Amino acid sequence: MVSFSTTLAHPIQDPEPQSVEARARAAAAASRARAGESEAIQRNYVTPGLSGQPIATIDGKRSFNANLACQKTSTLLEILAQPGSGGDLTTVQIARDTDLDGTIDSRSTLPMPISGLCANGVISCEPGSWTQCRPFRWDVDTARNLKLSAVPLTELSGCYCLNNSCGTNLVWGNLAGVLRDLGGGMVGALTTADPRIGVAQAVIDGPVIRYVGAQSTACTASPALPQSNYRANPVTIAADAQTAANNSPLFQALSGSPAGLGKAQQLRHCTIERQVRVEGADLDAVIHRISGGYAATRTVNQIEFLMGSPGDNSLRGGNCSLIDFRMKLRVEDPDRIVKARLADYFADDWAQIRIDGALIASGPASWGSEGLPPGECERGRAFHATPNLDLKPWLTQGDHELWLRVAVADGGEARARVLLELDDACSTREQLVDRCAMLARDADCRLQDEFVDGVQTFRNGINTGLRPLPQSRQFGASACAVELQRDFFLRDRIYRCEVDSNALPMPDLSRSAYILDRSTETLLADRTRTATGGTSETMRPFSLPHRGSVPACEPICKTRAPTINAQAAPQGVVGNQQNDPASFDTFYHSCGAENVCPLGPGEQLVSACGCLDDFPEAVVMMQTVRLAGADLLCTATPQ
Repeated sequence: MVSFSTTLAHPIQDPEPQSVEARARAAAAASRARAGESEAIQRNYVTPGLSGQPIATIDGKRSFNANLACQKTSTLLEILAQPGSGGDLTTVQIARDTDLDGTIDSRSTLPMPISGLCANGVISCEPGSWTQCRPFRWDVDTARNLKLSAVPLTELSGCYCLNNSCGTNLVWGNLAGVLRDLGGGMVGALTTADPRIGVAQAVIDGPVIRYVGAQSTACTASPALPQSNYRANPVTIAADAQTAANNSPLFQALSGSPAGLGKAQQLRHCTIERQVRVEGADLDAVIHRISGGYAATRTVNQIEFLMGSPGDNSLRGGNCSLIDFRMKLRVEDPDRIVKARLADYFADDWAQIRIDGALIASGPASWGSEGLPPGECERGRAFHATPNLDLKPWLTQGDHELWLRVAVADGGEARARVLLELDDACSTREQLVDRCAMLARDADCRLQDEFVDGVQTFRNGINTGLRPLPQSRQFGASACAVELQRDFFLRDRIYRCEVDSNALPMPDLSRSAYILDRSTETLLADRTRTATGGTSETMRPFSLPHRGSVPACEPICKTRAPTINAQAAPQGVVGNQQNDPASFDTFYHSCGAENVCPLGPGEQLVSACGCLDDFPEAVVMMQTVRLAGADLLCTATPQ
């Protein structure tokens, strides 16, 4: 016989429920753990979202698969980089999955050594040195293949040297950074040329960096997307948005609702630009021959036009014949014509000269009609005349015809010579194009931001007090270069304008003003309306809930790591211009809950964890950078 005995156990007590503050702190800590840093966001959300992997919620209890990409590839781009004996990257192999189908279909090798890296390109020099350097920018050709385009060094940014001319073992000592900079320039060129491409992850494996990619912007085979056009022409956004709004019944319903009526604000961009046109010394740009004439001779600032037939007895008239010579001139800039003269003419037997049909000279006697001359046609000899007649009043802008009519009996000849003296000096024409005049006159628009030649004079509607120094700029080609100094050349403005679509009555804020003006930390004052239309004023005790305690600051630490200044500029490597290229990079780290400074590779502790205040040092550094970019003004009198 088996007997059973039972024992009643005490029920398990639930733990004490957490307070609202404790639950909020726990939620905040969980959120910081998953999204507190850019690397955490990349690891927990961006990479799995683009690569089709599960994304977990903040508490980790649930997960889901997000399909954010149309196509995915585990290797969008793979780069192998190895240095040579001179420290240059002599082996750079590039493998790509161009169609994002998961298979490498393009392989290439850079044909030159890489002596320096930039954010958007590379620099190739003589191996192991910084001489005969050639800068290149990463671009994409029509077939969407990576290529290097030769550009001036000023079109590259963030350049630095990495071969032995700047230090030893720079590539192997900074391999991860070198690979990231090399691949970053390539990825930037690819994503700029094809906005559909998204990079999900970059993995470094020894001398290889591998990028995981996806097509995330649009599910289309064409890289020319309407969304990317706004980057090249942002002014079209407003017009396209207006069109989309007009065609959207949902938008129209909201805009017609009480919430959508009233005043709205728009940011409007405009410029005030000084346009300068340099007119050079090209004589043909002043006046040139269109047709007729037999010669045009140019000197430094003169043009000589010849018309007629000067050869002895080159004209045959029989008993008496009229022979015409016509020359058409086109005047482009009459203001540059200093002198224009009918220098001389001769004929055997008679001649008359007209310009645009008006008679200006004749000989050997007066001959005013367009018919035969008034005297005997045969004169037996040639006559010469040097009237030096001023033709400038006739040479207005446009086309003009010079007409030499000759009356010849038997054999004869004729010629007329026109001499012009021109102003061949370089000149400028300025025009101030004000596209902000309408906004400046609008009472509903206020100046929000303004940059004058790159100097911000207004920020958020407040005058910064900064003014640019008078600028000197060069215009025109090398043959006719002109330097101008003006107060400004470009004002770039943003106005904030109120758009009153359908004015609503202003809200009654008297109650809130009453509460704010009469309440204290312990008493709450209020004023409400009664049913009869009057007001009722009350005063009752008031207290805020306990807000808990917070640390005085987030503990941080300061570290530094030795480095060599290998930055590159058009004058060469910056470190070579210094007495000592060795320096330190300074870092600040958050100490976290453990209050331990997380030292990085090669870093030395400068200031332990605590409430550090380096604001004065930061101000000095920012002021140094600002003044380094400002123009220098020498005020000392030379001795």
